[in-house]
Amino acid sequence: MAMTRDTRPVSADVRESMTTVEEYLRHDGGAPDVLFERSTKDHGTAPLSKECYVSAAWADLEMDKLWKRVWQMACRENDIPAVGDFVEYVIGTQSVIVVRDAPDSIKALQNSCRHRGTALVQGCGSRQELECTFHGWTWNLDGSLKRIPCRWDFPDVTDEACRLPECRVATWNGFVFINFDPDAPSLEEYLGEAVPRHFERWPLAQRWKAVHVVKPVPANWKVAFEAFIEDYHVFRTHPQIVPYAGDCNSQYDIFDDLHGRMITAMGVASPHAGDQYSYQDTVDAMIGDLIADVVREQGVEVPIPQVPEGGTSRQVLAEFMRQSVGQRSGVDLSGLSDAEALDAIEYHVFPNLIPWGGFSFPLVYRYRPAGRDPNWCLFDIMIFVPFPEGAEMPKDAPPVLLPAEGPFSDCAELGPLGPVYDQDMVNMTRVQKGLQNDGLTEVNFAQYQEMNIRNFHANLSRYVEK
Repeated sequence: MAMTRDTRPVSADVRESMTTVEEYLRHDGGAPDVLFERSTKDHGTAPLSKECYVSAAWADLEMDKLWKRVWQMACRENDIPAVGDFVEYVIGTQSVIVVRDAPDSIKALQNSCRHRGTALVQGCGSRQELECTFHGWTWNLDGSLKRIPCRWDFPDVTDEACRLPECRVATWNGFVFINFDPDAPSLEEYLGEAVPRHFERWPLAQRWKAVHVVKPVPANWKVAFEAFIEDYHVFRTHPQIVPYAGDCNSQYDIFDDLHGRMITAMGVASPHAGDQYSYQDTVDAMIGDLIADVVREQGVEVPIPQVPEGGTSRQVLAEFMRQSVGQRSGVDLSGLSDAEALDAIEYHVFPNLIPWGGFSFPLVYRYRPAGRDPNWCLFDIMIFVPFPEGAEMPKDAPPVLLPAEGPFSDCAELGPLGPVYDQDMVNMTRVQKGLQNDGLTEVNFAQYQEMNIRNFHANLSRYVEK
């Protein structure tokens, strides 16, 4: 059935009557307590200087004062399950070898030969030693020097002086984090209390990474990151989602001052749409856009469930998701609450990691500066899939580098999500272009809907301006 989509901004009187996420959850029943926890912070309404997005000097400060001091996700433990498996982690100008040097040990070694600086590895793979391709200097997996050809010609070189410098390593939820700063607080302290406790409900260590794509984006890493931590843009950027996503009534939270969360009620029409969509319209639109297209490509017809008398679109869609995800993964999700089966539950771990809770959108995002150019970044998209208890976890999929000039929709691994990311790409590139204009000196953020962006910048300034 054809549907018209009115995407005019919501009026003040409509805004006052919007249903909150908490009200949806209470009506559903069964939602876990962690989704009802609220924690906000008022960062005011003042504008922000644009310099942090376009200034090379600011990018250099970030490299020295942010990226060399914070905990950052470098890879998954399951990216390197066997001794000798490695991943090259690149952040700005820095390259690190994250390698499993023993069954229960992971090292993060700076990726430079101590002879003339040659990078020892590139990408990912498996080795039992780290040999330089230039002159054959070789290190053990723990970073200790193993051999130097013609060692007699280097009388002043010592094994200890030529050990590969290490970064700190810690793990959480199946992720491997590194930190360049030997004096930084522990990862446990850094993550705080709320985020680890919340993810006890959705342990990502019990999922495998089925998809990992990386794309160079012509925008500052913060422009890309900020495009995904607010729903204010949905009605204009993603109009096809308006029939089934509550955007301007999303819930925003800040935990332990450093990290954030956004919960978007799905299976309900945007407040921008008023009452133009029935429950059945919402079901038809969501299944058609996000779910049924995947199986239709395989020649399977998917019947659209009907909303029973007295039922709601959220109830029908949550049950559809429980069955659909459960059948594809082999995991019994019958006891999952409607919110966990349906809603977009997105967390932000400062500075650049976005892991999603629940089971409806099994996503993790990461954003990194690309070299020293503030106008480019790397955007990682990962899809995590649960697997049956007792089954052997498949090895995580290696990253696939997409071309900068190609659309996400050309990436088969992303399925129907690809065109949605392409819509976001239009904004990110235009934002970076517009920020270059001399007539623009500052940007403005909403007080509530972009509260997490304001909190992000407060923490960014705390690091960079020290």
